[in-house]
Amino acid sequence: MAATASLYKPPPSRITERVSPLTQSMEQWKATRGQEVWIPDKEEAFTQSVIYKVDDEQVETEKQAVPRSKVWPINPKTQDGVPDNTEMMYLYDPNLLHNLRVRYDRDEIYTYTAYILIAINPYKQLPIYSTENIHKYHKTSMRANPPHVFGIAERAYRHMKSEKKSQSIVVSGDSGSGKTETCKYVLRYLTTIAGRDEGQGKLEKQILEANPLLEAFGNAKTLRNNNSSRFGKFVEVHFDSKFEVAGARITTYLLEKSRLVQQPSGERNYHVFYQMCRGASAAEKSRWFLEDLETYHYLRQSGCTSIDGVDDAKDYHHLREAMSTVGITSEQQESIFKTLAGLLHLGNVVFAPADEGESSKVSDHTKQHIEHACTLLKVNQQAMEEALTTRTLSTGGRRGTMYRIPLKPFEASFARDALAKHVYGKLFDWLVAAVNNGIPMAAEAKHFIGILDISGFEYFNQNGFEQFLINYCNEKIQQYFTVQILQQEQEIYLKEGLRWRQVEVPNSFDTLELIEAKRTGILPLLEESCILPRATDQTFTLRVHKQHFNHSSLMKPSSSLKDVPGIGNLKLTQEEAFIVRHFAADVCYQTTGFLEKNNDTLHSDLLLLMSNKAGDFVGELFNGGGIAGSDQPRSRFGTLSGTFLSGISDLMARLSTTSSNFIRCINPNELMKPALINAPACMTQLRCSGMLEALVIMQAGYPTRCLFTDLHARYYDLMPKEISRLKPRTFCEALLVALDLEGGKDFQMGLSRVFFRAGKLAFMEDLMNGSMDDMFEVVGKVKAWLARKRWLQAIHAVRSINICGKLIEDIRAAARSKEEERLRKSAAYQAELRRREEELRRQQEEERKRREEEERIRQEQEAEARRVKAEKKAQRQAELARLREEAQEKATLESQLAAERDTYAELEESMREEIASLESKLDEQIQQRLATLDALDEAKTSLKMMNIRADGLDEEVARLRARVQELEEELARAHKQIQALKDALALEKAAHTEDVDKLKDELEHLKKEHALQLAAAEESKQLALAKARVELDATIAKLRSEFETEKKLLLKEHETEMHELKEEKEQNVQLLEKISTKPLKTGYLTKRGGSYGKWQRRFFVLKSNFLSYFKDPKDAKPAGLIDLENARVYRTNSKKKADIHAFEVVTPNRTYYIRAEAAVETEEWIQALNLAKARHLSAGTVDLNTTSVTAARKLAQRVVPISPRFKVKKEEEEKKETKEA
Repeated sequence: MAATASLYKPPPSRITERVSPLTQSMEQWKATRGQEVWIPDKEEAFTQSVIYKVDDEQVETEKQAVPRSKVWPINPKTQDGVPDNTEMMYLYDPNLLHNLRVRYDRDEIYTYTAYILIAINPYKQLPIYSTENIHKYHKTSMRANPPHVFGIAERAYRHMKSEKKSQSIVVSGDSGSGKTETCKYVLRYLTTIAGRDEGQGKLEKQILEANPLLEAFGNAKTLRNNNSSRFGKFVEVHFDSKFEVAGARITTYLLEKSRLVQQPSGERNYHVFYQMCRGASAAEKSRWFLEDLETYHYLRQSGCTSIDGVDDAKDYHHLREAMSTVGITSEQQESIFKTLAGLLHLGNVVFAPADEGESSKVSDHTKQHIEHACTLLKVNQQAMEEALTTRTLSTGGRRGTMYRIPLKPFEASFARDALAKHVYGKLFDWLVAAVNNGIPMAAEAKHFIGILDISGFEYFNQNGFEQFLINYCNEKIQQYFTVQILQQEQEIYLKEGLRWRQVEVPNSFDTLELIEAKRTGILPLLEESCILPRATDQTFTLRVHKQHFNHSSLMKPSSSLKDVPGIGNLKLTQEEAFIVRHFAADVCYQTTGFLEKNNDTLHSDLLLLMSNKAGDFVGELFNGGGIAGSDQPRSRFGTLSGTFLSGISDLMARLSTTSSNFIRCINPNELMKPALINAPACMTQLRCSGMLEALVIMQAGYPTRCLFTDLHARYYDLMPKEISRLKPRTFCEALLVALDLEGGKDFQMGLSRVFFRAGKLAFMEDLMNGSMDDMFEVVGKVKAWLARKRWLQAIHAVRSINICGKLIEDIRAAARSKEEERLRKSAAYQAELRRREEELRRQQEEERKRREEEERIRQEQEAEARRVKAEKKAQRQAELARLREEAQEKATLESQLAAERDTYAELEESMREEIASLESKLDEQIQQRLATLDALDEAKTSLKMMNIRADGLDEEVARLRARVQELEEELARAHKQIQALKDALALEKAAHTEDVDKLKDELEHLKKEHALQLAAAEESKQLALAKARVELDATIAKLRSEFETEKKLLLKEHETEMHELKEEKEQNVQLLEKISTKPLKTGYLTKRGGSYGKWQRRFFVLKSNFLSYFKDPKDAKPAGLIDLENARVYRTNSKKKADIHAFEVVTPNRTYYIRAEAAVETEEWIQALNLAKARHLSAGTVDLNTTSVTAARKLAQRVVPISPRFKVKKEEEEKKETKEA
């Protein structure tokens, strides 16, 4: 848990809502005047004070007045620094903190709390981890040596061997609490005691060397820790049949990739970059274009590049050795460091605005860095620049248009950082897969011990997406932790034969449901928001508040909640944040950046570039090749929360198959200095680690245990010989009773040890260490108890013998009377059986006659119904025939009208053709006349020519003049003929025009007549249709009325018979229930009647087609009977806790609400009910006794009855169709 500026006190909804963490001890202690107590203190969490006045509501001490619930008793000084917290008399919060503080001051950094180890970081080297110390803890019990991490590792190893079951060690804590070092010591212990050559074999070295390799790539310096793990890991050490190390497997969770591109002030990037820049040789730096590390933006931005006491150059050579040890080749190492150097150069690329619009380009002064980056990553430089400064979008689905849009300089910087983080994440996954592939796994590996190293519960002044995922993981681990601790306690009590009452402990079910519930949890809503096109952080936050309105584990930010971590003086709205009530504290999460951080993706251009055009190694990183086990998905739509949910689910499933051990690491101070402890911060870490919850569980039982032999040896010398020579168990019981300890309340005797309530062992030691007078009194009480016990045993023996004798006589007498009763009832039973057979035959004969009479009546009713139906059918056919005749008449009129329209069209077409013929003839005559005129013009022209040539030839001139005169006359005659032709043509055209006008008038007259005829026909048709509708409606109404009348008459006539049939059916059902001896299914279920009834537990029996339920299985008469013939079974969709595993049986008259204890039982009952219905409906065709289960289920699904609501809806639709027809 991250330290905060002020100690936060969670609201009364989780731990502090109890009056005290340990309520039973609180009831046993009462504050008195002059007593030393613990009271709250801001600086030291708790401080000691003395009571001088006690009131009903508060206690006044020498320092301040405090409420009674804030005062805690102080343990005796003899209990300061006990190795196990459960040995203290009072197990309150301040006593727990004080005991840890005393031991820490003695350099005793480990303390047990039952089987949980609390480890406080000493910030210095302690001489307690040598090989000799490892052998000291090996093959010894956990309590035989001081508390140590080796003790927990030995317990896990010993239980794996004895129980033949895999184990797990869960190590959690705040950053800087020493989790990583603790895991190293556990691995070292296991490889030493179960490895070859005391952990010096090749396999053991590979397992140990995997740690510095993953630390180089996944650890970094933070403000609270110089070697902080920025990822979680689960290391499985596998063992063969001889319980020797056979291999290992590593799984990682939630790498902090954002640290690569940005670090807070005073922190560093991952160790490997500084090791590479300081430890690489000159040749390597030349190949990788490396310069001083201050040159690179990703390394210098935080202002911290070194760690006091850490030699990065030396660690670089150790890293290369570790790579070789785990099986990474020199060529792969070269590719890894080239990739790292390429990321450093990529981080130095700066983008400037381009000349055109809002686009960007690589700045000229960083061209060299992008050249080096592309060379090292083996990517085309032009393609890289284009992918970083532009982006391809597509529209219209598969055949849509693709176009490229430019990116602004800050968008291009985001794309650069996203690419760097993606490459580094892929490289880290590849390294984990390479380590797993390099460590051989023996085929005979059977069991494993898993070491889980994961960050503890944390909160800061501002909490975001990373804190939300980490705290969700801790919520899961805490729920598992609570269940495991309670289970371990119960297993011990069962083995020892103690009387144990189940206790209720706090759980995280509501909070986990809020976060991970399918479709409605916060994480599923975040997944859905990342897919929606217009979703934002604000819309996501509002959906969370709306979906979980009034949820017990969710709150809205408010100014009245300033003490909640993450709010402070910030004015946050419900669009910006939400508050989750965790097991340790209420934390406010600001949702700014949730969607961006959850979208662990690259845009398509960069993804395609790195997948298809990058070099061999980088291409393998993106395509998931090159190493067995590095199966990386190629989809760019993965989300961080989805991957994390899947990983956590796998982890919890893996842990559930093991027996777990827990180590809680504590960071004593933020200054990383030895011998300094910050009490408020430590108390907060204890609360967040779940230790207070563990004490609650243990306090409900018997946390202090002591073997009979140990207790006997401890007080053997203090007792006289006649008492000390008793058996250890009798000795212990006599001693405890003599000290006025009440059995069952203060202690319980197990099979091998005594179980004490908290503080009772210390109370007994105080009495035993008192004066000699007190000892004489104790001895006297022991002797009196022994005498009384022996006398009671003798009396009990005599009484037992007498009772046994009397019991034997009673049994014999009962047997004789039972035999006589059996013989007496045998004759009466035979007579009664004969009488019942005769009665049954008489009933069968009456039943046969009744059925024959019913069959006769039914046949008569069917004949009458057929007659009525035939008459109605004949009427309908006659009406339809009349409607068909009217339709035929209408069709005839329409055909005649169409024929007249065709005649008119033909006449009009012939007139058009005749007019066109006359016009063509006229044009021919005009052309002939024009030709004649052209000939005359030519003659005139030739005459003129001749006049010119024949000057002086008078005779020829005279002749020609005469010819000209003749031609002129002939021309005059031609003009007259042409004029006559024109006049004749005009007269003929006028005559044709008159004919055309007459035809048009006749056609118009015909159109009007046909229109009048059509209108008359249409009107008559509408009148006929209206008349037919009226007659049809009247006929239908009449038929309905007749049908209802006949129906009522029939029902009235046979009402008595139907009632008798119903009663007979019920009698048959009861008889069937009595005769049937093999029910389909029986069991206890919880039912309620109606919608608001109370839940009651009943014994249900499913026989034939009836489900009966009894208040007691021995009852002869059922409390109720459900007929399944017209029933339907539904699963209840309600999300209420009371309706979990519930289903409904809906009958026409009532709905039954039934609930099972588990989901599997619910499914079995639903299948059994459907099978019963299937057996009833297919009794004559399917033999369910020989049919397979699969076939029976299919049949049951096929014969599920239609619900009443569906029947009503179907009848309404049929009535509507009939009315329309």
